[in-house]
Amino acid sequence: APDIIHLHNIHQNFLNLPLLFSFLKKAGIPVIWTLHDCWAVTGGCTHFVYNKCENWKTGCYRCPRCGNSDTGGELKGVFRTMPWVLRKKEAYITSVPNLTFVTVSEWLSGVVRSSVVGSVPVQVISNGVDSTRFYPRTDIQAIKQKYGCGNRFMIVGVSSHWSASKGLYDYYKLRELLPADQFVVVLVGITSEQKNNIPDGIIGVERTENLDELALIYSAADVVTSLSYQETFGLTIVEGFACGTPAVVYDNTALPELVDSDTGLVVETGNMERLAEAIRQVCKTGKSFYSQACREVAQTRYDKFCQYEKYVELYEQALVPKKV
Repeated sequence: APDIIHLHNIHQNFLNLPLLFSFLKKAGIPVIWTLHDCWAVTGGCTHFVYNKCENWKTGCYRCPRCGNSDTGGELKGVFRTMPWVLRKKEAYITSVPNLTFVTVSEWLSGVVRSSVVGSVPVQVISNGVDSTRFYPRTDIQAIKQKYGCGNRFMIVGVSSHWSASKGLYDYYKLRELLPADQFVVVLVGITSEQKNNIPDGIIGVERTENLDELALIYSAADVVTSLSYQETFGLTIVEGFACGTPAVVYDNTALPELVDSDTGLVVETGNMERLAEAIRQVCKTGKSFYSQACREVAQTRYDKFCQYEKYVELYEQALVPKKV
């Protein structure tokens, strides 16, 4: 008998969804559900932008990613088609009387409001960064020496999983447009197989030894980039900000919410010439021009303790009895 139930990702076989929603419908307990991706509003996928799909608005028919014969993923064998899955999700979600969605970006909030569960109240609370752990480090020469960056401009991308939708192959193209004697591209989170296949001039880091090393890489970087084609937030950019490093990002999904002219540049998705030009421009302007604004944005807009306070306020609001 909890006072509040707070859900996060529930789509990896963690829970029996029919049982869960049957309980939530009957219990009448306030439910907060933080959405970290788009799964709640689709027939199965967590993102849809890379596939240029908007079928989730009308029922997930003719899925360009999964086809229309089975759901794939965690619901395979339970729900037979993507549209059927989405109808069941809609029925489950709208049956919960005291549900509030929390999205981590304005972009995701707009997606939810345009979906079949758009009647559910939505509040935006961004992901947070620990600015006491991510902060500008001064002892960066050792990290640059460790990865062989020398005195070149250091362009960094960070991901826990690199793929085409994360922009991996765009970094390959970018490498060809930036002089190798002036710029070095460092990709953190690369697998051993990917590391063996990346082009010359790109440094692959499989994983950092600890969080401090990651903060050192952000601090050593001249630009932190996100060439992802679909992001519900973009935490690596904010982590870079906290370390005083400007960003260059694509103009899709939630990424443009993070960056303005004081903290970097936003470029057209997939426009490689403009991307290379933007990186050269930020490097020419100089990291010192952006650093203070980047740090201030991380601390004032995205500090994790501020986000915690917003959740506490939401909990308190949820516990206030609703007037009939």
